[in-house]
Amino acid sequence: MTLRVPRYWARAQREVELRSGQVLDLTRFGWSERSFEEALRSAQSGLEELVSRVMTGEKLDHYAYGVRAPLREELIQEIRQDGNLLGA
Repeated sequence: MTLRVPRYWARAQREVELRSGQVLDLTRFGWSERSFEEALRSAQSGLEELVSRVMTGEKLDHYAYGVRAPLREELIQEIRQDGNLLGA
């Protein structure tokens, strides 16, 4: 099992109004091992895709926490050996 604990997280958020008049507050998180800016680009790209899907009326899947994406947890300490992440 591969341990995935991204160092950087960002959130993109937008309100959209459906044809029915219903207003939805959409949020998408992005992550990166390299930088906050990369995480933000990922979040914004994911949000654009989500908005498009919602506006076309596509039914959205529901995922359990941590299934579709890594767990969004604060990284306090990393345990490494020979450059490999053993624990976090």
